[in-house]
Amino acid sequence: MSAEESILFDWRGTSQGSELKASPTEVLSWNGTNSTGFTALPTGYIVASGGGSVAGTSNLSSASSTAAYWSRTPIDDNLIIIRLLHTSQDNIKRDTTPKFFGQPVRCIKD
Repeated sequence: MSAEESILFDWRGTSQGSELKASPTEVLSWNGTNSTGFTALPTGYIVASGGGSVAGTSNLSSASSTAAYWSRTPIDDNLIIIRLLHTSQDNIKRDTTPKFFGQPVRCIKD
């Protein structure tokens, strides 16, 4: 993926998402190749309804088809950039989400 493409929103790249997703042969599996060793698994995300708080009423969404990861990059006080992997896509989506939606965090050592 080029530097210019990396800052765009929406689905980008070619097979980078598949390279991050766990492979079908792993104990915890998905439909990727896991050529990076990242072993992303579908986790879904928490959607808060009413009042903007996960502590209120919330629902788990897309748990079998989506992995969405917070980045450390805020857009403003309410939105943050996420990276999204999906069963039906081999690439990666760059998107925003409200900070009060629950997203997994994956710590990566530099």
